[in-house]
Amino acid sequence: MDSRKGSYLACSHTALGADNNLMKKSLAILLSLTFTTFLRAAIPPAENLLPSDTLFFLTIPDCAALRTAAHQSPQWQFWSDPAMRPFLRGLAAGPTLCL
Repeated sequence: MDSRKGSYLACSHTALGADNNLMKKSLAILLSLTFTTFLRAAIPPAENLLPSDTLFFLTIPDCAALRTAAHQSPQWQFWSDPAMRPFLRGLAAGPTLCL
């Protein structure tokens, strides 16, 4: 009977140890996530990171809106017109040498 009690206690101790390790890991993850949000440095805008002699800077905050606007532009519609396909195929074929 004592051997059963000993094995039961050993199993109980192992189960508690596994739960304790899980709790320690969960607490460590929770604390690291909490502190990283407090310790995160503010990221300055790209305009402040560039040198003063920068000639051109482009930022696109919403790529989906830019894509929609580009597809509605006259230039896009011009190059997408089916009448332009033979011309575009000629451009894709490369230059021809006329002698």
